[in-house]
Amino acid sequence: MIILEDGSIWTWSHFFFGLTYATVASFIFLFFVLLFFKPKICISPFVCKGKFNNDDQTDYYFIKIINWSFFSAYDIR
Repeated sequence: MIILEDGSIWTWSHFFFGLTYATVASFIFLFFVLLFFKPKICISPFVCKGKFNNDDQTDYYFIKIINWSFFSAYDIR
């Protein structure tokens, strides 16, 4: 049988231990998520020059962007 001396379960040492533990666990989880699920985007080294129609006098430049991300949330438009 366990008997508590002062009847109090809550102490400041338990509070600070739990706060420290939760903060460290959150930082480790956040580091894991940001490191492994970051967007993987590759930009082509080539630039293409073109026009949308024959009557247009403005030149447009196009680049190719390749999205190799794991999630479509990092979709580039």
